[in-house]
Amino acid sequence: MSDPVIYNERYELVRPLRSGGMASVWLAKLRGSARFARTCVIKRVLAAKQHDADAVELFIREAQLCALLNHRNIIQVFDFGECAGEYFLAMEFIEGRDLHRVLRAMRGELPPIGAAAFVIREVCRALAYAHAMRDESGAPLGLVHRDVSPSNVLIGEDGSVKLLDFGIAKALMHTTSLTQAGTIRGKLSYMSPEQVIGDLVDARTDVFAAGIMLHELLCSRRLFHGEDEDVVVDKLLRSSIAPPSAFRGDVAPALDEICRRALQRDVDQRFQGADEMAAALDPIVRDSGWDAARLADWVRTLEPASAPSVEEPIPAATIEDSPVTTHLPTWSEPAAPTTMHPPRTQAAAAGRSRRSFVLVGLGLLIVVVTAGVTALARRSDRRMGPPNVESAVAASPSGDDARSVTRPALEPASARIERPAPRPGAARLPHRTETHVPAHPIGKRKSAPAGEVAAPAARPKSAVESGAVVDPFSR
Repeated sequence: MSDPVIYNERYELVRPLRSGGMASVWLAKLRGSARFARTCVIKRVLAAKQHDADAVELFIREAQLCALLNHRNIIQVFDFGECAGEYFLAMEFIEGRDLHRVLRAMRGELPPIGAAAFVIREVCRALAYAHAMRDESGAPLGLVHRDVSPSNVLIGEDGSVKLLDFGIAKALMHTTSLTQAGTIRGKLSYMSPEQVIGDLVDARTDVFAAGIMLHELLCSRRLFHGEDEDVVVDKLLRSSIAPPSAFRGDVAPALDEICRRALQRDVDQRFQGADEMAAALDPIVRDSGWDAARLADWVRTLEPASAPSVEEPIPAATIEDSPVTTHLPTWSEPAAPTTMHPPRTQAAAAGRSRRSFVLVGLGLLIVVVTAGVTALARRSDRRMGPPNVESAVAASPSGDDARSVTRPALEPASARIERPAPRPGAARLPHRTETHVPAHPIGKRKSAPAGEVAAPAARPKSAVESGAVVDPFSR
């Protein structure tokens, strides 16, 4: 067994778990005295982002904010430091799977109503706690998560629901270049309308994202999805939103109303806080009888538990500073948060690029098809060609046989073909009578005198015989 990889003298890296836009996440063990050990998660800034001032500032801010958060529905951060020139966070390890993976495992099947209501209610409780956070002096922080999405909601093996990744959270009292209006950060399919257009955001932005997740979880289908960013933005800002009952008949009107209010584009008509949305979901959860234990049992039926092993450390040679490539599910958002400044600039560029590739491909296809049709037409013309009158006459029967052949009209009536004169000394046959030949457009043929055999027509020389072409097979 290879020696374990020791990180920052206290942490033993076990294996990579995932990689995001600016950080990688590793399964690790915290080692202490007297064989003390605790399984945890290490979040490290990617090597490519080490010199990115914005990425480093976001990471530091996440550590500062998470140090203030202490709630059962939020992943706990218990250490922050620097190792070999890179910043890292040490967080609690929750054995389970994120909501992104759960949605993918459903494979389009509709979940129980109580399960969807319970998960989103727990998320709303976490958001309500974060939104109400105050600093040491008692002043409200005005904290906004801005990245509430299925990949940031973890469901533990015990049925607990945890919100994580406050990497791009915004504290309104700390307005910097990273949080000013006009800068969009987050996953596009889970943004609020005000977030998409780069307007100022508040706690109601997270409520809109929670409403998207509730709708998707109830219907087991994406809400705002498209082939490119322009389509997604257009749906977010303008498309009508069908209630969940349009996709399944067992959704109560009260649940339709919760989705409708959470997804209002006008922030004043939306739930004014996550606590209001959680309170609206309470009676639905209570009436359904769902709790953490029942949620855990249901999630286990979707796929077997796959708890990562923490006993086998990885060799030091396999530790790389480059991002870890993981094949994440394709259900929802891109792996990395979308950053657009100004709004829709990347979307428009991506759309133009795709359209350019399509136009170039169509142009090449038209050129190839045109060239193929032209080549076929030329080949057909060469095969058929114009009629050769002289070769047709030369190949026709001569003498008596010619008199019984009806020849096609190969030339106009004015054209005449002169027969060659009979060869001297041609054999004569007695008592030969003349046979009448009907008039023909080529002209009447003269019959041989009685008792004579008409001399056969002179056969024209071929190209090989005339020496114009050398027969390659005569050598």
